[in-house]
Amino acid sequence: MTDYPTRDELDEQYTWDLTRLYETPANWARAADVLESQLERVHDHQQPTDSPAALAAALESIESMLVAKSRLTLYAQLHRNEHPTDEKRRDRHSRGQRLAASVDEAVRGLQRRIQRDAASVRAFRNGTHTELDGWHAYLDDLLAQAPHTRGADTESVIGAFAPVIEAQTDTIAAIKTDDFDPPTVEGPDGAPVTIDHGTYRETLDTPDRSVRRRAHTAYIDALADHDHALAAALTEKMRAHAALTAVRNYESVRELALSERSYPDTGMHTSFAEATHDAVLGNVRDHLGAYHGLLESRRDRLGVETLRRWDERVPVVPDDADAPEITFEELCDHLLTAVEPLGTDYRNRLESVLGERRIDVYPTARKRTDIPAYCPSSPDAGPFVLANFREDVRTAFYLAHELGHAMHIECMRATQPPRYVNSPRPVSEVPSLVHELLLADHLRKEGGPELVPFVRERRAQFLAGNVYGAGESATFLHEVYRTAESGTDLTPDRLSELYADIAAEFRAPVTPPECDTAAAARGAPWRQQAYTRDPYHNYQYVTGTVAAVSVVRRLQSGALSAEEYLAFLRNTGRHESSTSFDALGVDVTAATPYERVASELESIRAARLG
Repeated sequence: MTDYPTRDELDEQYTWDLTRLYETPANWARAADVLESQLERVHDHQQPTDSPAALAAALESIESMLVAKSRLTLYAQLHRNEHPTDEKRRDRHSRGQRLAASVDEAVRGLQRRIQRDAASVRAFRNGTHTELDGWHAYLDDLLAQAPHTRGADTESVIGAFAPVIEAQTDTIAAIKTDDFDPPTVEGPDGAPVTIDHGTYRETLDTPDRSVRRRAHTAYIDALADHDHALAAALTEKMRAHAALTAVRNYESVRELALSERSYPDTGMHTSFAEATHDAVLGNVRDHLGAYHGLLESRRDRLGVETLRRWDERVPVVPDDADAPEITFEELCDHLLTAVEPLGTDYRNRLESVLGERRIDVYPTARKRTDIPAYCPSSPDAGPFVLANFREDVRTAFYLAHELGHAMHIECMRATQPPRYVNSPRPVSEVPSLVHELLLADHLRKEGGPELVPFVRERRAQFLAGNVYGAGESATFLHEVYRTAESGTDLTPDRLSELYADIAAEFRAPVTPPECDTAAAARGAPWRQQAYTRDPYHNYQYVTGTVAAVSVVRRLQSGALSAEEYLAFLRNTGRHESSTSFDALGVDVTAATPYERVASELESIRAARLG
C-alpha cells in the first residue's frame, strides 16, 4: 500500500468538515429514522392533488423528501470515502441506499397522482394560483415524464429492485479497488513504486520513458487479472439497464440515460435528444485531424519513433524543465485571481467556499484514491470536494475543475429553491471547464516562466481529453450498450475488439504494444473505462468543453458578460439543456464550437514544434 499519512496527521484545514451535514454518525442515524417516519406518513395519508393548495403541498413533500435523501446519502458517501473498507461505514452507506430507494418509491407515488390528474394540474399551473408560484418549470418537467412512469405495483417492484440493478456497479468498483492488487515497479531513482489508481497517473508524468512503460504495463496486467469478472459484471449491469429501459417505456438505454434525473436529484430531468447526441459525437469524429496532429507533435517532440499509450500523459516540456510544485495555498490564490473576469461576487463566493472546509485536500491512508477528485453535493447543504491533491500542475487543475462544480451549486443555492438546485448533464461540465481555462490563462501570464510549458501541456490534455478522449469513450460505450442490448455477451475478447476499432480511428498515431493480436493490444484500455458511472455520461465532457471554450472566448471579446454567465449558472435547474446553451450563444450540434477547440489544439501543436 502507498505510504500516505493518516487523517490525524494532517492539519484539519486540509480535511472536510462533515459536521456541516451531521454532527456525528448517531445524528445521521436519527435523521434517517425521521425520514423513514415521514415516508410512512406519506403512504398513510395518500396526499391529494385535487386543488392548487393540495398540489402545492404534494410538491413540497416531494422536495422535502428528496432534499433529506440527498443530505443523508451525501454524508454516508463522503464518510465512506474516508475509509471505503470500514464495515460500519459500508453498512451506513448501504442503509442510505435502501432509504434512498424507499424515498424514490414514495416520491413516484406522489408524482403518479399528479400525472394522473394531468388535465386539472395543467389548468392549475396555467392559472393565477399563488400557491404554485415557483413550481411551473417543475410541473412541466414532471408532466413530460408521465409516459415513463409506471403503475403503483410496477413502481414498487422497480423501487425494490433498484439496489439490485445497481449492485453490479458496486461489484465493478470492488473488482477495480478492493480486489485490485497494486503492482510494484522500479521507479526513476531505482526505488520501488507501488502503482495504485492514483500513483498510476502520477507515474505516467515522469520523463523516464522506461518507468512509464513499466508502470503502464504492470497496471494493465494487474487489471487483466480480473478480466472475466469485470466483463461478466459489466454484462449484467447493462442487461439490468436494458430491462429497466423496457419497463420504463424507452426505446433504448441511451434514450433512458439521456432523460435521467439531474444531479443533485430534485426530481428534475435531463433533456437531450438521441439525434443531438449523434450530432455531438459526429462533430468530434469530423474534427479528429486536430487531435491526430497534436498526437503527432507529441511523438516528434518526445523524439520517439513510435508513440505508445504510456507516452500520452507526460508533459511535453524542455528536457531541463523541472516539474514545479504548487501548494494548496498558492493554488487558492491563483484561482481567486483567475476567476476575476467572472465578477466580484463570484470571486468572493469562491473565497468563502475555500474557507469553509468543504475540501478533503490530500490523499490519506485508507481514503478513496481511485479518482483524482470529484464534487458530490446536496441542494440544501451544498458541495463537498474529495481531492487527492499532489501539489503538482495536473492535480491543481483537477481541483480547480471540481471547484467549478462547487461554485455552480453555490450560485444556484444563492438564488433558487432546492427544487432547482441541479444541473442537467449536458451543461454540467461547463463551469468546471471554464475554471480550468481561466486558470490556464492566468498561470501562463502570471504564474512564472517555469509553469508555462506545464500549463500549456495541461491545457492540451484537458481539451483533447475532454473532447476526443471522452468522445472516444462515449462512442465505445455506445457500441458496448448496443451489443449488450442485442443479447450478446460482453466477453473480454469482444470488448477488446470493440475498443480496437474505435481506438484505431480516434488514436491513429498511437502504436499499440506488441502482443498476440492487434485487437487485444489496442483493446487493453477497455478495462480502464468508467463503468461505475451512469450509462452515457461521457458526452457531457464533450458538450461542456466545447461550450466552455466558446464562453471564455466570448467573455474575453465582450460578446458575453459576466452577469449573463452567472445567470446561466443560477438557472440551469430551471431550463432544458438546449435553452441553457442558447443563453451562452453556443450550439453544440454545429461545427463552430468544435472548430474553436481544434484551433486551440493547433496553436498548442505549433507552440510545441516552434
